[in-house]
Amino acid sequence: MKKPLVTKHINPSSSTEALISAFDTLPVGIVIFNENHVLFINQCAKTIFKLSPTQSKQITSKSIYDFILPEYYKRIKGNNKKILKGERFPPLHIRALNGKKEVIDLEVTSNVIMFNGKKVIQTVFTDISDRVRYQQKLNESEEKFKLIAENANDIIYFFTYHPNAEYLYISPSAEKILGYPLRKFYTDPYFISKHVTDPKAFNALERKLKNEQKKNVLQSTSCVFEYITKSGKHIWLEDNYAPIYDSEGKIKFILGISRDITSEKIHNQEIEQKWMNYQNLVEGLPVGIFIHENGKIIFGNKIAYEIAGLSPEDDNSTISLVNLIAPHQRDAARKRLAQSMRGIKVEQRYYDLINHKKQHLHIVLNSTPILFNGKRAVQLTFQDITREKQLEQEQIRAELAEQTNKKLLDEIAQRSKIEAKLNSIFESTTHLIWTVNRNFELTTFNKNMGDVFEDKFKIAPLLGRRLDELLPEKLRQDYADYWYPFYAKVLLGNTLKFERKDWDSQGNEHFREIFINPIRNESGEIIEIACLAHDISDSKRFEQQIVDQTSKLKAIFESGNQLMWTINNKNQITSFNKNYASAVFNLYGFYPQINKSIRDLSDGSTNPYHAFWDEKYEKAFNGHAVEFTTDRINRDGSKVYRQYVLYPIKNEKGEVLEVSGLGFDITENKLNEEKIKQSLQEKEVLLKEVHHRVKNNMQVISSILNLQSSYVKDTYALNLLKECQNRIKSMAFIHEALYQNKNFESVNFTEYISTISKNLLHSYSVNSEKIKLILSLDNLLLNLDTSIPCGLIINEILSNSLKYAFPDNREGIIFVTLKRNNKKVYIEVGDNGIGIPENVDIKNTQSLGLQLVDTLIEQINGTLTLQRNKGTKFIIEFNAN
Repeated sequence: MKKPLVTKHINPSSSTEALISAFDTLPVGIVIFNENHVLFINQCAKTIFKLSPTQSKQITSKSIYDFILPEYYKRIKGNNKKILKGERFPPLHIRALNGKKEVIDLEVTSNVIMFNGKKVIQTVFTDISDRVRYQQKLNESEEKFKLIAENANDIIYFFTYHPNAEYLYISPSAEKILGYPLRKFYTDPYFISKHVTDPKAFNALERKLKNEQKKNVLQSTSCVFEYITKSGKHIWLEDNYAPIYDSEGKIKFILGISRDITSEKIHNQEIEQKWMNYQNLVEGLPVGIFIHENGKIIFGNKIAYEIAGLSPEDDNSTISLVNLIAPHQRDAARKRLAQSMRGIKVEQRYYDLINHKKQHLHIVLNSTPILFNGKRAVQLTFQDITREKQLEQEQIRAELAEQTNKKLLDEIAQRSKIEAKLNSIFESTTHLIWTVNRNFELTTFNKNMGDVFEDKFKIAPLLGRRLDELLPEKLRQDYADYWYPFYAKVLLGNTLKFERKDWDSQGNEHFREIFINPIRNESGEIIEIACLAHDISDSKRFEQQIVDQTSKLKAIFESGNQLMWTINNKNQITSFNKNYASAVFNLYGFYPQINKSIRDLSDGSTNPYHAFWDEKYEKAFNGHAVEFTTDRINRDGSKVYRQYVLYPIKNEKGEVLEVSGLGFDITENKLNEEKIKQSLQEKEVLLKEVHHRVKNNMQVISSILNLQSSYVKDTYALNLLKECQNRIKSMAFIHEALYQNKNFESVNFTEYISTISKNLLHSYSVNSEKIKLILSLDNLLLNLDTSIPCGLIINEILSNSLKYAFPDNREGIIFVTLKRNNKKVYIEVGDNGIGIPENVDIKNTQSLGLQLVDTLIEQINGTLTLQRNKGTKFIIEFNAN
């Protein structure tokens, strides 16, 4: 207890003026008063009470009760009576009003003295307002931490190794996530190491943390381990450790935060497995595929290396693909390479190849510009057509004298041009696609583009017309002013990409990403413009939600890698850590401030984000935990992904006082996920292109056989050519089905049987009134290796029925039945015609078709049964893949 600065009794002979003079020099507040008035107040007291000169002069007309708060009146009056009787009291904490009507906290000590010959009360006091506010903030901070830790989904704990290993604190979420009671952790500091799947690595980490805490060199670090919960479930936790220092700069304990990332781990494993499946499928394709950058191989499948005469195990980094081209074609190949690397789609081309083993081959090659692992590259799809080329050259030499040769060559060239244009325009049917000529007249468009144009303007687009000419007069100029400057730039050789906001007839807002590219002829002249637009409204709306967020945060801890902050219901930041401050500065160019909102500090640049964050905070203030992810662009241009969790902070009554936030940087995980998704999309496009090219090549062969048949007069030879055509078509239909489907691992065999059956009836010009085709087909999916032999078998049997079952223009029925029972597949193909003679042994026949059927049955490990009762029926049985 402090001793009073003035003695209890004053010598009556002492001068009052000397006493007052002495009091004015003291560094504490002193007031002398009786029951009714203040008799004296020193200079320090005037400063504490912030009295103006006028108030100081009027002080003796005031009572002490004019300054203290009413709740202290009764106690002070009772104490004053006892003090005047000589009793003493320990220092008392009271609250008073200063001269500016502000509440201040005082610590007072009172005693009785003689003043001007009368007993009065002397009170000595000091201002403890700062100390009281500091204690309140300290209590509030401790309460906030307790509420955050007990309501967090992550495990938060304090742990130390020195002087003894122990948990100082661990949040209740540990029991929720791991299933073990908290007492296990407090009684056994190494309890969790007994439930990790990799104890060796975990123990090594603990030794490292223990040693670094002892040496006072521990830095913030993170790691990922797999744990076994009490129920036996395996989960993955991302553990983050950060040192917490005492006032002397020593590491007092370690702050740990563990986050459950099990779902992320499982998702990444599924993506990796899918990538391996696609990679295995590419390796099994019968077409060569190289992906290169400026002629240097960065990816290739087995067939590609075999055609090039290379080994995938060797170092092929110094091999230039251009140098494998025959010398007379290398300049053209280099030009196409340069165009492809610039993103220009080039036409299919035939090349003479001298591979690394000095073998001379002929190949058909397609070049497609792509992005591979985030870099611009070129995808080469090629096939060895050496034998086909030799046959083609022999045919050309045999037909040089024919006048129709020129017409054939012109037709092939025209088909190549049409195929290149259609391939460029209709590569993706989900987009809006159209082309215009140099006069901006519409030359082609797909259904999606036509539907959108007609919905918006209530008029269908017309080929050969400028689209602005079709519009009402008031809309023509706006349409031309927007689109035609872009077209003009593309005619100069530019490739454009931009976004456009538009509205449909119902007023719905749409965002589309537009790509406009020049279309060149063989001479490199720009003859048309290709336009492609796809709807990005969903992603735009998501981006807008992210942009509309409000950043009103303040962190609670100054350690770890997380962004941590709290915010009150006035959107004012009440606390934040340095990670949050750095994040706000990187985004907006200013630092957050206590008791200020982001709106208060911003120059308007944050306005688009306010609505987003207001919505999230509203849910949190309603008592809900809120989790979400954002992607943003920092001022330096770098993209950052973060995962946020908002927790309501409640008082004892359950009322939400504030909201706390935790933010985690997940940029690396997101970027890796995007790269894997992009790579999978590239492989899907690659497979689709391969099947499309294989189908086209088979159709070219079929067309060549058709042309050849026009020069053959022998009926037997004509039938052989027709049979070859039908066999090739049956295989081509398989690749067409794979090209049209998204699933490249299996074929819809039901649709395939229907297609080849109807094609054969058309091929043999069957009268549908006399010959009926009856199909009874169960739904069935088969892989490529099984579908092609089965299709050829059905082709051969149906061909025999059409040729021999109904002589003399008879009527009849041809049927195909497909059934599946568990893993067994049953196919019945036949007719009610004259039947196969009993003396014909299908195992030993001179018929190429039946020999082929017998061989293909062995290929699919199936069985074949022939029934000759009332016609012919072939029953095929095999195991489904």
